[in-house]
Amino acid sequence: MTHMLTESALIDNALAAIETVLARMDGALAASPERLAIECCLTSASALLGVSQTLIGGAVDLPPRDKVRYWNSLVEQTKVAGRAAYRASIALTDPESRYR
Repeated sequence: MTHMLTESALIDNALAAIETVLARMDGALAASPERLAIECCLTSASALLGVSQTLIGGAVDLPPRDKVRYWNSLVEQTKVAGRAAYRASIALTDPESRYR
């Protein structure tokens, strides 16, 4: 159990670091493809860390209905991560684009 708590604490630290970077960036850079890509990459990383943290906690003895909600929530979080990563790739592929 201690091992799982340690992993969870490390993920918490990573999430806090991402939030700190995003907060420090706020207003620090002019709107640019690079800034959009950074924000999207960090958003994606944050979402995937959230999925990982949820999986580490596990779905211990959930009733079937709750287990379906649990997995659906993980799927949605993973989609958020994928969409954010895709937006980063668009910003990097076409820096002149105003894709938002």
